Amino acid sequence: MVFSLVTNWLIWMLLAERGAVVVVTPYGIRDLRIGNEFLLWESIAEISADERRGHKAIVLTPSPALRRQLCAIPTLARCARDGRIRAEGLATDFDTLLRACRDRHAASSARRIAAGR
Repeated sequence: MVFSLVTNWLIWMLLAERGAVVVVTPYGIRDLRIGNEFLLWESIAEISADERRGHKAIVLTPSPALRRQLCAIPTLARCARDGRIRAEGLATDFDTLLRACRDRHAASSARRIAAGR
């Protein structure tokens, strides 16, 4: 009986354990709620904010090359059309996430210009 209680508790702890859902790095962004794919800042043409029915969302506009690539992956075809990252349920607020995305995207653009691309 004790063994089954401990086993059930450990399984519950594993299922309840959650890490980061949206990962923003100097190289790109990943939203684990819509897929495991890591999108490089180089492949994002624009970052904007949108609000529909009281819900704010960050809109990532993919470059034409990324849009073609995403449409080839069935599970991400919707994301290529939608391209929205919602801050609902995240540990950070919308404005902080939007600012981080824009800062990282701008830094990536500056690195590309400095590299002569």
